[in-house]
Amino acid sequence: MLQGRLVSHVKRPPKEAFVFRKVLVPLDCSELSESALVPLHRLLAKAEGARATLLHVLPEGLSGDERRRAQEAASAELAKVRERLADWPLECDTTTVEGDPAGAILDAVDQLHPDLLAMATHGRSGLQRLVRGSVAERVLRHAKVPLLLVNPHDLEDESASFQKLLVPLDGSPLADQVLPFAIAIAQAFGASVTLARIESIEPYVSDPLAGVPLIKPRVWDVAAVTETLEPQLKRLQDAGIEARIEARIGEAAHEIVSLAEEHDLVALSSHGRTGASRWWFGSVAEQVVRPCRRPLLLLRGKSE
Repeated sequence: MLQGRLVSHVKRPPKEAFVFRKVLVPLDCSELSESALVPLHRLLAKAEGARATLLHVLPEGLSGDERRRAQEAASAELAKVRERLADWPLECDTTTVEGDPAGAILDAVDQLHPDLLAMATHGRSGLQRLVRGSVAERVLRHAKVPLLLVNPHDLEDESASFQKLLVPLDGSPLADQVLPFAIAIAQAFGASVTLARIESIEPYVSDPLAGVPLIKPRVWDVAAVTETLEPQLKRLQDAGIEARIEARIGEAAHEIVSLAEEHDLVALSSHGRTGASRWWFGSVAEQVVRPCRRPLLLLRGKSE
């Protein structure tokens, strides 16, 4: 693995208003799903006038008595969570709806217009259901707001703050759309930011008849790769943020996960240079979510 880095140190101007004040938190009343509250607490500690809505989705097709019992149980569990959040600097309400989980979450986003959707990668159904099943696919592909995704099995220090942010970029305007959110968090916490550019190793067929894949020859020019992120570096510098550029060549998801170990939060756009198939719906972002031990802030990039 080859790499290069560039560091900038700047004076900090006055901080801008924090971007996350209204948050939607889907919960399935399991301890795993509630793990999303840990990094969310860190974020909202910097917000003034914050409000959180705890959402539980009841399964469809329940009979009258089953629906009543499920409603009572869910309301009781949500009330307990709300009570635990009593000392948080926010207002908190709860709501329970019945229907398809993904559809209900997306409907709630449309109705409540939150600034952030916070979810765990594990719940009652485990990792496979959330990351690879229909619920997560629909939520992550269609959510119109940033998503804070948390792996509950790898939360190390619940009191830790966000001091080091990782922002993988691929040089496209779509990938850059996550920058305002990263800047707001970095300013709020006085955090440093690593801008990462990963150049992938591209296979090619040297002999079409033989069909043997080989590694495409490439000249690794650290300066050239670093130069592609200099405008973003300047943007951070102008915002008063200490930043560095990390340029690497290798398998994109592996390098992002490796870099994440040195940081407290990864901010990533779900669309990049080659479109959705590269950053979320394809292998890269999906492979980042599964093993990543740090909270992920995912943004579905929007074309002009």
